[in-house]
Amino acid sequence: MKIVPDLYPSVIWRIATLAIAACLCLQVSAATWYVDGTANGANDGRSWASAWTKLEAIRGLSAGDTVYISGGPEGSSQTYRLMTPFTALPGFKQGKRGNPVIYRIGQEVEHRGTAVFSKSSGGGHFLSGPSYIEFSGDAGDGQMHFAIRGFYNLLTDPHSIDVRVTHVDCGEINRLAVLNPANGIELAYLYAKIIDPHASNAIYCQFYGKTWDENSIHHCTILIPNSGNGLGSDGIAGGGAGWSLHDNTIEGYYLENARGNHQDGWQGLGGSFIKIYNNTFINIANYPIFGDARNGDFSHFRVYNNIILLTDAKIQASHPPQGIAIGPDGGVITGTKTGALGRWPVFADVVVANNLIVDYGRQHGSINLRNNPRQHATFVDCIVANNLYVNSGGIGLDPAVSHSGNVGLTARQAAKVLRQYSPLAADNDLRLAEGALPALADGTNLTSYFKADKAGHSRPAEGAWTVGPYEARSDTVSSRSP
Repeated sequence: MKIVPDLYPSVIWRIATLAIAACLCLQVSAATWYVDGTANGANDGRSWASAWTKLEAIRGLSAGDTVYISGGPEGSSQTYRLMTPFTALPGFKQGKRGNPVIYRIGQEVEHRGTAVFSKSSGGGHFLSGPSYIEFSGDAGDGQMHFAIRGFYNLLTDPHSIDVRVTHVDCGEINRLAVLNPANGIELAYLYAKIIDPHASNAIYCQFYGKTWDENSIHHCTILIPNSGNGLGSDGIAGGGAGWSLHDNTIEGYYLENARGNHQDGWQGLGGSFIKIYNNTFINIANYPIFGDARNGDFSHFRVYNNIILLTDAKIQASHPPQGIAIGPDGGVITGTKTGALGRWPVFADVVVANNLIVDYGRQHGSINLRNNPRQHATFVDCIVANNLYVNSGGIGLDPAVSHSGNVGLTARQAAKVLRQYSPLAADNDLRLAEGALPALADGTNLTSYFKADKAGHSRPAEGAWTVGPYEARSDTVSSRSP
């Protein structure tokens, strides 16, 4: 019998060697580049001393490269004037899947001031349609070291994939972002004050993920205009699947003639694998959280640990506001609206838990997960539990919705349970007061859905939970923290 050598280990070794070599080639090929308007060297971008002095000089980028942009010395700023979108610069490049091109603020103390990207006329988009990039003003101190001025919006992302934008001060701007359709998106640590009185929303998104957390918007502060009687710009609107909205502050402010639409903090038009948690919504003229299913069903939908409050007596006295409203849009079966679903929607696996709703007045509902009269949506495996509402109306639920542990407090009761509380006060401290626990200690354990409170502290794996967004302990943080 002829003996044939076993070549399998040799083949494996060769494949492994080639894979390692390929990785090493990728690492070697990734380059670091520099832009500094004050540099006076060779202007070749290869070091801070010889940095490119203008963004228009950037050349020769490849996937995996990093471009550091100087903001001047720490505590100062440096301005880069643009005539086009950043993405229209002659040398702008995007990367490849898993290997983005990174544009980042300088990390050294001599360069981690604020880089200001300024456009003097024409508005337009700052980032238009990129994929596989990271644009970050993160210098490791939690501050926004990138700023944009004079642009219509920060980001327009038709068909974009894997885009990360963080630590950018957008100042006063018409709109923040349009993400339609997009996937693999992260927007984080952004500031924007929307000043267009006719803006429909600050962010519109339509994601096409397939499971939890494929996209996220987090740790942003967004101010949106309203003019009373429920009218104004939405904070975030859209639908799709696989995205999370967390640890943001979305706040309404008065702007005469603001008429975008009925103002919602978040308006979802349908979708799945969506989480809205740990956010603070302030002075939203209509519904801070509105799941209206106008364009599709909702499934695998989580709303928890949010704080929703009013400090504006005019909004409280107006007709529209509610805390959390999830149910069919009034025109959902008429077929008269663009994108109308054409049938009554289904709400499946929806969890609304441990939220705090403050000062909506007895005339306005805190939470509704139900049909309105003559509506016939279906609710399956839905839970409303452990929510705390203060000086606000009650909870309205479809008979099919499970509920437990929800607690309502009058203003007088809240003054004893919360550390500092007066109706409509802007400086309330909504952490639990010492001795408050007995009144709020019988919440339902929802460990199978989420495991931490708004401050990031673990909730008990077994036994009762504390009602509201904070698990009872001495070091929970103030509700006004972003």
